[in-house]
Amino acid sequence: MYSMLIVDDEKWVRQGLKQTIDWQAHGVELWGEAQNGEEAFTWLSRSRPDIVITDIKMPGMDGLTLLEYINKQKLHTKVIIISGYSDFSYAQKAVKCGAYGYVLKPIEERELLEIVHHCVEDLDNDQKRVSIIEEMQGQIRESIPLARQRYLEQLLRGESESNVRDAETIRRALQLPLNSDEMQVAVIRVFDWGYKGEARSGRSAMLHAIGVIAEKRFQEKGYRSFFCKLSDEDGDAALVFLPEHTVGFDNKTVVSSILIEVLEESRRALDMTASIGLSQAIGWEKLASAYTEAVYACSYSFFKGKGKLYDGQQLPPYPAASDIPTVCPSPEWDNRVTHAIKTGDSELIRQTARELQQHIEEIAPKFAPLHIVQALRILLANLFYKLKGCLHKEETVERSTLTELLPSSFQLEDLSSQLASELTKWSSRIRETASRSRLVELGLEYIGQHFTRQITLQDVSNHLYVNASYFSRLFHEEMGETFVRYVAGLRISKAKQLLKGTTKKIYEIADEVGYSDFRHFVKTFKELVGLTPTQYRDSI
Repeated sequence: MYSMLIVDDEKWVRQGLKQTIDWQAHGVELWGEAQNGEEAFTWLSRSRPDIVITDIKMPGMDGLTLLEYINKQKLHTKVIIISGYSDFSYAQKAVKCGAYGYVLKPIEERELLEIVHHCVEDLDNDQKRVSIIEEMQGQIRESIPLARQRYLEQLLRGESESNVRDAETIRRALQLPLNSDEMQVAVIRVFDWGYKGEARSGRSAMLHAIGVIAEKRFQEKGYRSFFCKLSDEDGDAALVFLPEHTVGFDNKTVVSSILIEVLEESRRALDMTASIGLSQAIGWEKLASAYTEAVYACSYSFFKGKGKLYDGQQLPPYPAASDIPTVCPSPEWDNRVTHAIKTGDSELIRQTARELQQHIEEIAPKFAPLHIVQALRILLANLFYKLKGCLHKEETVERSTLTELLPSSFQLEDLSSQLASELTKWSSRIRETASRSRLVELGLEYIGQHFTRQITLQDVSNHLYVNASYFSRLFHEEMGETFVRYVAGLRISKAKQLLKGTTKKIYEIADEVGYSDFRHFVKTFKELVGLTPTQYRDSI
């Protein structure tokens, strides 16, 4: 049972979280609540909750300051941020500062529980990792290769805090001579597994095979190397290598040629396509930063193509600090995607996928590829959990299925077609097994055909021959937003297309998308987009 602290300046939010969810049934014990960061600080000074759910904006000490304190004190507490749409920039900063996740207001119980469940899973894993470290001395005699793999992974991820003397003792026991200032890290990411990797169960063996190929090639050239699998699902592995002795030739040229051979042999022998990111030469104490540099280099595959070697020294320097960009094309984009998937509108699926690719292409020059990929993962992960909630409760969806909607194998130039293909699959799956009632299905179809008119909830209810209050409640429960908000999203999305693609006057556009009151149109547009229609058109 893991402990939880709830922090929010609004009492009704705290009470709602306490009383509407049976936390113990989810492996969590509610320790207490705080109405601001300062009160939470007092809690943290005398206890160490495993999970903190905190509002991002509060008087006094806000959620970000509280998160920074937790990170500074290394409390190993998982922090879930609550924010509104207007606080999205804060949420981005929170994710960058180490927040475990964030939930948008109004809080959806299902979405919050998904994140808490993953928190519990990771806390379980953290406990296992602590046990592993404590038992490492005993495991060394039984399995040096396994212990070496785990220790190397800790070094790469920056999770080992051993002092120099302890580190030397551990490396000696593990037969891991990382005592050179000429070490380099290569990160390998598999993009296409080929027919041999269609079954996920075989991917671990295929990663191991890449490691064997790489270690053999480096050994032939007078290098010592150590292979470390990081994720079978994502196809990630790392290789740490260093020369056995000072060689009389260009190390940089040799290393590049070896890694290119590894890529070519993997493609030829294993029928798989991977990319490699390479760091500069460093000492063992900087392995974590070298690993980050190699991951950064490898992320260029998203823009420049897979199956290649990307040398970090030949790329722009890794930014020490950079905000995660907003890759979502517009505030209503995910609602339009969800609408397209639920109604089976293949043209709208393709259109929204194209909008996402075009938006990323526009912002690409301003951000590092790694940060764009991270932002894309967040966007698509949120979409995945939204789609997952549309399935029957009886239908289980493995967490590994999430990789079907993540950009591990996506390429920017093909993003729209790749994403549209995956979303079309989800559309078929949801429409076959959807938990939404037929009434909402028919209502969505009617709304999609008539939203540019003066359509009301009563109009839809009359069309369906149901009570308006009943349909309103059902619509909100199953769509996650009110009828008015949903229709406004469709109208403003259409207005943006007209503003961008035509020279029509703004009042003409307002009338065309269903707003007879011009001022109401401008107000709604600014609320959803953040700009007035005129400002939006000028910004294009």
